[in-house]
Amino acid sequence: MILHFDTDPAWIEIVVSWAMKKPHLCRVTMFGSRVTGVRTPKNPPRAVPDLDLAIELVGDDESGWSEQSEWKDELESLLPIAVDCQWFSPTATPKVAAYMSKGSLVVFERSC
Repeated sequence: MILHFDTDPAWIEIVVSWAMKKPHLCRVTMFGSRVTGVRTPKNPPRAVPDLDLAIELVGDDESGWSEQSEWKDELESLLPIAVDCQWFSPTATPKVAAYMSKGSLVVFERSC
């Protein structure tokens, strides 16, 4: 699979720096059109695609996700682009896993 990476490397540094301050995060993975270069019909031709992030939590527990609803706002205050954060569990989120299977890039990971 060839990825068509369309993301400023500085954005990745910002995401990594942000993630390092969140002890509940195991892994942050970029996916979607910024990684694959494939735009979906929902994107108008000249629209700027958002940055799709799949976030895995320590213990693979969705209960921590609802407590972290401010993460999207935090990231959007740091980045010059809209962010779409999705909770990801390899076993519990098949829709996110399907999108990620088309192309993804792990940008942050810690032992969990």
